[in-house]
Amino acid sequence: MQSNSLSRQLLPETSDQYKASRLFSPGRVLVVCILIIAALGFWSIRSSSGHRSTRVQGESLESLVGMNSTSSLVAGEYSARLNYGASHFLIKEPTICDSSVKQRSGYFVVNATKNRKYFFWFFESRRLPPAKSPTTLWLSGGPGASSILGLLMENGPCRLLSDGITTEYNPYGWNEVSNMIWLDQPAGTGYSMGKHEHSLTEVRDDLYNFLQAFFHHFPEYNRNFHLAGESFAGHYIPVVADKILQENKRMDQG
Repeated sequence: MQSNSLSRQLLPETSDQYKASRLFSPGRVLVVCILIIAALGFWSIRSSSGHRSTRVQGESLESLVGMNSTSSLVAGEYSARLNYGASHFLIKEPTICDSSVKQRSGYFVVNATKNRKYFFWFFESRRLPPAKSPTTLWLSGGPGASSILGLLMENGPCRLLSDGITTEYNPYGWNEVSNMIWLDQPAGTGYSMGKHEHSLTEVRDDLYNFLQAFFHHFPEYNRNFHLAGESFAGHYIPVVADKILQENKRMDQG
């Protein structure tokens, strides 16, 4: 697998024309923070029928994660953020690494004002029907470490060999039992582009926008969602989880 071949398969052609569509909030979500140093906790978000907003099932962030919330959200503060183009996208369907399952890679615009585009690489689960499998988002640490490192050298469906250009099948990849998303974030990490974020609040909002866009564009994977990561991802995951909980509470109230 040559590096230029990898880029051709994974990266859509650069274009200023992105398709826009109205976003819907993610469905049943189970947010799990898996860290190298320590587990922080988990909670679940239950979906509702039809086009109603998602509902939260669980306790407070403090009791579930064992820490105080690191962000203060005002109801409605971010209500307009998902309307300016977070669902703009460029998608490809590569076959490298694990040709036995459906893959998707590409970009979603997470902040049109600052031209931020997050790159992802998605693999369906191997064992279970994808529509019945959980979906897991993996975040590497750093900050600034590409999650493709995790995909190709840690928990992905293939491993990069020592020659640096070929891969081998990984029978222990996490997509054995879960649909998997490996995401380059924050902006400027790996293939992700745009003006760098300068705070956890910015990263939190961009990650949330990515999830909204992904699950709107691929609703078939919108169930039993897990959020996992290592190292510095322990800073991102709690605030993104808090954002999900707060936004769902706001939607429930509205």
